[in-house]
Amino acid sequence: MAAKNKVKKVPQQNVSTNKRVKSNIDEGKLQRHHVGKPSWRFSTADKGGEFCWPDDPDLLIDLLIKLSNFDSMSWNEIERGKSHYLKEGNLSRSAIKRLEELEKDDFIESLYSFRLSGIKRVIGIRYNDHVNLLWYDPEHRVCVSELKHT
Repeated sequence: MAAKNKVKKVPQQNVSTNKRVKSNIDEGKLQRHHVGKPSWRFSTADKGGEFCWPDDPDLLIDLLIKLSNFDSMSWNEIERGKSHYLKEGNLSRSAIKRLEELEKDDFIESLYSFRLSGIKRVIGIRYNDHVNLLWYDPEHRVCVSELKHT
């Protein structure tokens, strides 16, 4: 009797290639519609220049409290509070210059402004739910605004 050639069937596996698929969708717009909650990276905070983080311990505690309030909110809730992406055309010359000095000018489209109160802002580089904190802007000088108290 001849032995039958049996072929063992192996289930197909999803093979992941690390190739990026080109798309007409702007990656920055993908970030803008993310539905999670923010997380912070403090090591990226600017420690020099016009918009550096403060040294005052009381002010730092106040900023930590405000940021902790944001990280319990969804991005939709944050944006209803007048936080938003910054437009390159609205950035001040000094902000653009500082981004160039820090070699972060490639991230202009990902700059996100968190409204703390009145004109006070924290600026970070947002990628999906992750925010690399960058600047403290107590006088709203990073982004030019024609509206009062915004």
